[in-house]
Amino acid sequence: MSSDDIFEQHCSDIAEGHFAKCTNRILNATDQEIANLPTLRSVVRVARMTRKKPKATQDILLCQYASALITRRVDLNDNGANNDGDWGPFKSDVAAAAAYGYPKLLKLLLVDANCFITLGSPRAFIRAVAKRRYECITILLEHRKEELQNILHEEELAYAFDASIYGQRKPAGNALQTAVARRDVIAVQILRDKGNARISDYCYWKNDEKLPDILAKLYEPHQNILAWSKHLHWSFPTTDRQMINYLWNGIAPKSQFPKEVWLIILSFVKRGWWMDPSAIPRGRLIAYYDL
Repeated sequence: MSSDDIFEQHCSDIAEGHFAKCTNRILNATDQEIANLPTLRSVVRVARMTRKKPKATQDILLCQYASALITRRVDLNDNGANNDGDWGPFKSDVAAAAAYGYPKLLKLLLVDANCFITLGSPRAFIRAVAKRRYECITILLEHRKEELQNILHEEELAYAFDASIYGQRKPAGNALQTAVARRDVIAVQILRDKGNARISDYCYWKNDEKLPDILAKLYEPHQNILAWSKHLHWSFPTTDRQMINYLWNGIAPKSQFPKEVWLIILSFVKRGWWMDPSAIPRGRLIAYYDL
């Protein structure tokens, strides 16, 4: 069989749910034949589109398939075009596993294959949030926590200092903004609890009417979710948090009032009060020293 015939047969077998046959083909193929086969992300996409087997079963079979690739020393971080011409919407295997919701495969790629999560476009993390893949979001945060927290921190600083560009463009990707825009309370809670995510100026500007609905479901009914408190600090836009941090860390210690009084004073603050960047003292990144 020619390389084109093998490629077509491989895709056909995946579409028909013959995962074991494809896995054996990987194990017995030459290096050149493997190079001419579809990338793992394309195999994942075909499996998701056909649904010849239950999704949980597909997840296990895809893990066996990926393990065969690892055994044959195939670099699953290789995002170069293969014979399939990068067919499909994803440029990384991790992004495909996260977006299509295959948690076992995703964990295998992160742990056994040590795959990166920021390769390709769109990012695996953003796709998992957009598709409401809660188990995949949790796995990503458990196994790449430091990297993802850095990404979330970059997102929360979006438009913290230049309100004039609102409406002209938006961040390349914003996980928390995506969850809030969809009123996805579960995703917001996961991002907050496991990723320490905080609201950006852009997120608040785009979703000021949706955010109270989400907070109302996250907190007790009797709590005032509109005014500032320490446990709601994360839900205030970045510029507001920076000013509150400045007052708390820079002004309060030098005043004659005890901190208990300052907590009462700050409880009158509402979201968006200080989103004008000119209110930030000398444009300092006070958000790094958060409450």
